[in-house]
Amino acid sequence: YLADPAGVELLPGVGEGLRRLSGLGLGLVVATNQSGLARGYFDAATLDADHSRLARLLEDEGVRLDGVYVC
Repeated sequence: YLADPAGVELLPGVGEGLRRLSGLGLGLVVATNQSGLARGYFDAATLDADHSRLARLLEDEGVRLDGVYVC
């Protein structure tokens, strides 16, 4: 369970791949099951911090997400 934003990292090639998809006119979203949130391992503020870090890392790669959906 990722409860520390510092642990969020991009795998090699992710930025390039997402830029290509975006360049084709496709929307980019994250759909994620967060059972750690439901189980109380971390709170919504921590999850928001994880997603903010992800957004910053992607912005550094020239990528913008169109949405993040959590269940």
